[in-house]
Amino acid sequence: MTAPARPRPATEAQPVLVVAFTVDGEPQAWQRVRYNPRSGRMFNSDALKAAEAAVAWEYKRVAAIHGLDLPYAGEVALIVRAYSAKTRAPDLDNVVKLVSDALNKVAWVDDHQVKRILATMATDPTPRTVVEIITEGVTP
Repeated sequence: MTAPARPRPATEAQPVLVVAFTVDGEPQAWQRVRYNPRSGRMFNSDALKAAEAAVAWEYKRVAAIHGLDLPYAGEVALIVRAYSAKTRAPDLDNVVKLVSDALNKVAWVDDHQVKRILATMATDPTPRTVVEIITEGVTP
């Protein structure tokens, strides 16, 4: 026999969904920084920059609708649901890293604020990446 669930004290912070948005298209994976032997410099690929910009732009678009104009300063939980039309989808951990890097200093002040991550990858004929940011109690 299980014990009945205890109600939460009124002072305990409850999870609050701050924003949810979808980036259309195949989920993109974070890529290592590349090296140019001619210049001797390190650089990010144009594809990585474009993918990070797409995530940040979609967050800013949805956040503006809800009146969120500053990066959040408290703890957050990040939920990433990636849907790929390909049978060989990118590694989920690299998709999460790209999303997290793209939202750093945009959705939250610093990535150390991300206290919980929930991520899933599935095959779907409509490729997309669904992102949710939760604050307060940070339980996704």
